[in-house]
Amino acid sequence: TQGVSSAASDVYKRQRGTAARRAPFWTRSSARRPQVSLARYRRASRAVLDALIGAAGGATIERASIDEVYVDVTAAAAAGGGSEDARLARGGVIATALRDAVFARTGFTSSAGVSTSKFLAKLASSRHKPARTTVVSRAEVPDVMHATPHRTINGFRGKEGLAIQAALGVSDDATAARALDALIALEGRGAAPPFAARLRALVLRGDDGAAVVDNLRPKSLNVFKSFPAAERRAAVVAEWLRLLAAELAERADEDAALNDRRPAKFTLGRRGDHDDDAAMRTKTTRA
Repeated sequence: TQGVSSAASDVYKRQRGTAARRAPFWTRSSARRPQVSLARYRRASRAVLDALIGAAGGATIERASIDEVYVDVTAAAAAGGGSEDARLARGGVIATALRDAVFARTGFTSSAGVSTSKFLAKLASSRHKPARTTVVSRAEVPDVMHATPHRTINGFRGKEGLAIQAALGVSDDATAARALDALIALEGRGAAPPFAARLRALVLRGDDGAAVVDNLRPKSLNVFKSFPAAERRAAVVAEWLRLLAAELAERADEDAALNDRRPAKFTLGRRGDHDDDAAMRTKTTRA
């Protein structure tokens, strides 16, 4: 049983300036070029993580992103025995207690999802935001898959996702259940695509095969900027590169003080208007 807890806030990582200015995380990087600062958001994320660590009783915790955490409460939920559904119900009680602990320590509301895999727990956590716990049992997997777009599933995005979509002959907005129907039809014609077993496991059982890994540190430090067409001039881009480099250096110093480490490599990337993440052009050097 895994629980997913996401801290709520009034500003999102990719929120544009006009909306973000109304949020408490709005700062100015310079007198002329305002931007959203995530410094307070990162501190809030750390406060939520510390609250979870204090309340989780030694359970394995995986920090997936700035606003997403997995907590493996399998052992605690199984302590009372009973059926899988009974254990899931206890997992829901535990997840709610963790949410209460976060609120008591930080004042932040959060949502939590409880299920039999990380994949299902993540989907469950998004169902009743911003301040509820959602439990998804195996019996509910078909309903969940009929409401989940296949392109939102890890492993079915980017170039690989486009290739799978083309092989199945489904549209961008096709659900995971529709993708499985297309796979079954494809196999009925004698084809055996390499992604068949993975798609079948996800859609039929909600099983992504991933375990919650003990990891409390961010995997990478990222900064980015989107340029409207009117701002794509060398001087503007150069100024933003300077600002982003300064922010990245500051964050690296903060991370070094907190986690006793330094970045091992540096990657600079760019992409066009119609590129997805997989199409980003990158250059990596040793830091």
